[in-house]
Amino acid sequence: MRADYKRVVRTDLWIADAFDQRLAREPGVSLRVFPVRGNPAAAWDALAGAHVYHISAAKDELPKEWFARAELLARCRTCCAYRPAAPATTPWTWRPAPRPASPW
Repeated sequence: MRADYKRVVRTDLWIADAFDQRLAREPGVSLRVFPVRGNPAAAWDALAGAHVYHISAAKDELPKEWFARAELLARCRTCCAYRPAAPATTPWTWRPAPRPASPW
């Protein structure tokens, strides 16, 4: 994969096909899907190289270990988190995730 690609990562929870299809048509963007259960190593590998982490709006289905909390963001230094907006707002709004304080 080229270094100038923007890497988007999401879970394997259900999402409308339009999301993946739209990203597939976008030059310079790659999408990687990781399983939310059964293979944490694959999930961490995907998140480690992500620029964007698309988080499911169905938080009841998402295991808490994949919530965009300080622990997760600390391990994913180049990543911003995105959660789909509420239906009354624009669905393609990007929301940078809060960053934990630097240990330095």
